[in-house]
Amino acid sequence: MAKEIKKVGLLKDVDNSKKPASTTATTENSATTNANTAAQPQVRLKAKGQAETKSFGKFWLIALSLFLIVIVVLPKPELIVYRKMNIQASSIFWPGLFGSQARLLDSDLQVSIDASRNEMNLCFEIKSKTDCQTFIIERRDGLFAVIGHLME
Repeated sequence: MAKEIKKVGLLKDVDNSKKPASTTATTENSATTNANTAAQPQVRLKAKGQAETKSFGKFWLIALSLFLIVIVVLPKPELIVYRKMNIQASSIFWPGLFGSQARLLDSDLQVSIDASRNEMNLCFEIKSKTDCQTFIIERRDGLFAVIGHLME
């Protein structure tokens, strides 16, 4: 004996236009209907779970994109190795952020860097160049060098 297969939609049952041939098929058919209605809330829960994971994934996508924009826009520290009279030193240089002045993290002096001549001036006041010390920049390294320098 062949059982009739009842088609089930995603959220509700689809009615068959054919009538069952015997009463035993009707009882078996009602048993599968009960099983389908019991499985139906699980399908709805899966649909809600998928919607939650989509919104969760969308949140992380937006958060990651904002984080990347912040990394690109904000200035990054540099490790500057400079020398004067054969004495070499290294300092962390933080470029100015939104109008604030650039500075060396280990100095209170004001910094001006001339990238074309590879020179750095450390001054008490930028306006008067008479109180400045000029250093030759040997190397400018990026963020990972700064992290390594801070770990030392």
